[in-house]
Order: sequence, then structure tokens, then C-alpha cells
Amino acid sequence: MIKTRGQKIFNVFNILFLGVIGLSMVLPLVHIVAQSLSDAVAINAGEVSFWPMGFTLGSYKLILLDPSIWAGFRNSVLITVFGTLINLLMTGMLAKTSISAARRIADSRAAAPRSLQARPDAT
Repeated sequence: MIKTRGQKIFNVFNILFLGVIGLSMVLPLVHIVAQSLSDAVAINAGEVSFWPMGFTLGSYKLILLDPSIWAGFRNSVLITVFGTLINLLMTGMLAKTSISAARRIADSRAAAPRSLQARPDAT
């Protein structure tokens, strides 16, 4: 497929625009990860930008030793598991009810006397 000049220009601006948007979302995350892996002295001195300075996992160790983090993690897992099970059961029951109702309606129409069944217009 041959692209016109306008399509080529649009593609270039589209790529540049989406690249800037993507970088504006990714760079803050990279900065936060770099800070989380850096020494507190380097962070307070303003030496950390996008690469960790004075590499340490002390922040992660401190967080993982906190019992409230594990309680929150347990709650998240329990809510996810039981919420999924309850939703699956409710959806299954609703589907079963809908299928049963549709079959009852179909059976009642098939068993209805010929005079009560819908007739096509005789036009």
C-alpha cells in the first residue's frame, strides 16, 4: 500500500506524540524504582535521577519485615479468591436459570394448541 505524504507526516507526528506520552508515564516509574534501590544519603543529597546511587535493598527489607504488609497481602488474596468463586457461582446460577426459562417457554409453545399459536399474516 502506497502512503500519501499526509499519511507519512501523520505517522511521524503520531509516533512522536505517543513516544512523549509513553516517556511521561515510564520515566517517573523508573525514577521511583531508582530511589527505592538507592541509599538514603544519596537520595537526600539529590544524586539519584534515573539510576540508583549507593545500591541497597534496605527499603525492601524494611517493607517485607512489616507484618501489616503481609496482612494486606493475605486480605487481597482472600478477597480475590473468594470474590472470583462467588462471581462464578452467581453467574452459573443465572445462566442455568436463563436456560431453564428459555426451555420452559419453548416447551410451552410447542405444547400449545394450534389455535393459540402465532399465525403468519395472511396478506
